[in-house]
Amino acid sequence: MAQKTITELTLRSDIDDTCNVPTDDTIQTYRITFAMIWSWIWSRLNSVVTITDTGTTLVEANKLVLLNPSADFTQALPAVAGCSGWILTFKNIATNGKVVTLDADGSELIDNALTLELGSSPTMESAKLYCNGSKWLII
Repeated sequence: MAQKTITELTLRSDIDDTCNVPTDDTIQTYRITFAMIWSWIWSRLNSVVTITDTGTTLVEANKLVLLNPSADFTQALPAVAGCSGWILTFKNIATNGKVVTLDADGSELIDNALTLELGSSPTMESAKLYCNGSKWLII
């Protein structure tokens, strides 16, 4: 099949959300709604999880991790071997002064430390971490 270039994209709200893709090499007009595009973008950029206590296993889909501790606790990070390219954002949203400690797996590092503390009120600290396959980097 030859490569095709999209030369025009029309967003319409007056049609259904179906899109038929031809199996042959014919030129087709595709109707894509704004809702379809927004849903696709949102599903890939935002998977929000709220954690209130220790024991939650993080996965790649957890793009934004809201931390709302009732007591100080430690959140384990996944081993870097299976996380190359992951970007996780953490935000302590508590207003009670409690701290969440992010703990790298075993002797793995977050930049050059084993742990990273995120305080709550008044600072409500956050950190965005990127895994390069050998350690977590604060970005």
